[in-house]
Amino acid sequence: MEIETGNNKEKWHHKIIRWFYNRTPYLQSDNLNTLQLTPPKFYKPSVDAGLLFDWQYELHRSYPPYLPNDLAEALKNLVITEKHEIPDFDFSNIRSLSHSKSFGPSLYAARINGSWFADAASWGQAMYPSDNLSGLDDSDWEQNIWYIENREGFSKSRPITVNYFEWLNRYVGIQSGGSHHTAMVLHQIKNQKRSYKRHAVVTKYSINSEGLANLLDNYCMFVTSGKLHAPKLSDSDDVAIDQAVSEYISSNVYTLAIHRSVNDAVMCFIPYKDLKIGNYVFLQWYKNQIARKTIIPLLDLVDNTLEYCTTPYMHEIHSCHLGDPTRTNDKIAKSISTVSSD
Repeated sequence: MEIETGNNKEKWHHKIIRWFYNRTPYLQSDNLNTLQLTPPKFYKPSVDAGLLFDWQYELHRSYPPYLPNDLAEALKNLVITEKHEIPDFDFSNIRSLSHSKSFGPSLYAARINGSWFADAASWGQAMYPSDNLSGLDDSDWEQNIWYIENREGFSKSRPITVNYFEWLNRYVGIQSGGSHHTAMVLHQIKNQKRSYKRHAVVTKYSINSEGLANLLDNYCMFVTSGKLHAPKLSDSDDVAIDQAVSEYISSNVYTLAIHRSVNDAVMCFIPYKDLKIGNYVFLQWYKNQIARKTIIPLLDLVDNTLEYCTTPYMHEIHSCHLGDPTRTNDKIAKSISTVSSD
């Protein structure tokens, strides 16, 4: 019989300790704690409707065939749609616009980007006047109204189209152009106490989270960034959240991308019945990630969407021509400068 001595005995002890450690919840907890998640981010509401968190856009689309029926149905029924025809819709309710050449990364001229402003009236107020775009007086008002009714924006020949997102308390004007003149109209309404009403078809989108709430006992549902650093899985490259979950938590995980997020956030759904680690270990890790704000419970994001839309839009431009910050020379600027508008 060979007796282990010295270094061999020490190595054998380490193997025994490792064998026991691998069969305890401590290994599971340690593995989870190596995952370095990033908080999901969503844009603060602005004039640019393309940056708004839109549950209708995110959820009313084709779902992967592997998504369980109960989950797919709950998601499809999350958004309620109601359409109303309003003969005298108050135009001042519009805060965001669906289209503008001055929105987004394709900004080609030295302009003030509407994505920087919380609403269209503020964007209009920030524009410096020119001979074809201004919001100073009655003549400007008449020209701006004529432009959006007859050129582009909100044609007088038919009711205007407006979407209302209840989770953001925001009306969005649907148009294919005329955003600058529309913003000027809204600026004049707000700051010069004017009134403008239109015949409108308003589609209201609201949330009914009851179906999703009914699945809380069956699924852990949360939102996080789609990529994370997992040093035990990759030394250099970030890995997808579903890869990390499959490795350490459950081989059965469903993910859906959130397209209107700042950093490629995803919705994750993990069936509790398929956890391959201890329920207590998983829940402790999950609660810790919520406290660190790297994970948002999906139901909380659904019920309190606006609270999580906090990231300001940033856009790099090559130059920016600014007028008189005191606005005392607006009438002079209006008479000598020309600004193209959409």
